[in-house]
Amino acid sequence: YGVVSLFSLNEFDCSYVRTTDSVVIRRTIDSYVVCKTIDSSLIVRTIDSVVIRRTIDSYVVGNTIDSSFIVITIDSSIVSRKIYLSVVRRTIDSAVVGRIIHSAVVGRTIDSSLVGMIIHSAVEGRTIHSALVGRTIDSSFVGMTIHSAVVGRTIYSDVVGRTIHSTVVGRTIYSALVVRTIDSTLVGRKIDSAVVCRTIDVDVVGRTIDSALMGRIIDSVVVGRTIYSDVEGRTIDSALVGRTIDAAVVGRTIDSAVVRRTIYSDVVGRTIDSALEVRTIDADVVGRTIDAAVVGRTTDSAVEGRTTDSAVVGRTIDSAV
Repeated sequence: YGVVSLFSLNEFDCSYVRTTDSVVIRRTIDSYVVCKTIDSSLIVRTIDSVVIRRTIDSYVVGNTIDSSFIVITIDSSIVSRKIYLSVVRRTIDSAVVGRIIHSAVVGRTIDSSLVGMIIHSAVEGRTIHSALVGRTIDSSFVGMTIHSAVVGRTIYSDVVGRTIHSTVVGRTIYSALVVRTIDSTLVGRKIDSAVVCRTIDVDVVGRTIDSALMGRIIDSVVVGRTIYSDVEGRTIDSALVGRTIDAAVVGRTIDSAVVRRTIYSDVVGRTIDSALEVRTIDADVVGRTIDAAVVGRTTDSAVEGRTTDSAVVGRTIDSAV
């Protein structure tokens, strides 16, 4: 990885960030930053895929991040992989080397080992045991879980009080959700999942997803990199071609266009544009997520409560709590 910037006890200049907006490799922060401070003024124009709603004191050396975050979750990407860094009481000290992630979360300890394409995770109080070999994922979640596994493109999600699960294999996107336990099996491009209170039966043939969700019906068809979704009660019609997403949500309309990792959204009662209003920011939002489609505090695929998840196609992986 090339060196993008090298600072020593300096504040991350806002103007500099504007100029490095596009300096991202696979939505990866590829820079050497020593004892720098990225302040919340970077809300509008920040490094691609890094959402800064609060002040972050980060110590970045090569591909290692040790960070303490204040108030609300902030996500950061490094080495082609997402690391979702928690909040106060849930501070994550993460070390990322290549594809190996070791994280410790205050209050809830997560010891994760990602070597190649194998993930074994243990969450204190909420245990996750995942085996990811090649493109096969067999996951067991105890209680309310936080887990994301992707072969090729990875999502790591952390939501307090609610379950979030995302699986992306190749170009297959599966987002799970609401309330309790998720038991998922993903072999190749096939997903059969059961969600307590909201059961999802998903058949993925090639790159096609047809889903039935109790209470809310989600019929999704993924052709190549195109997603069309219908959600009962809140209808989402999304067209994702390449990296472009156009979504319409009944009740709360979201028309989003993602072109080259840029999201332009219009939300009734809350306008989100590249520069974004109200706790929103390009590609990501801390506290309220923007990625492909956002309904209230909901992301693409419609997840209830304070959840976060994202439709990941190609290289677009964005989640926020």
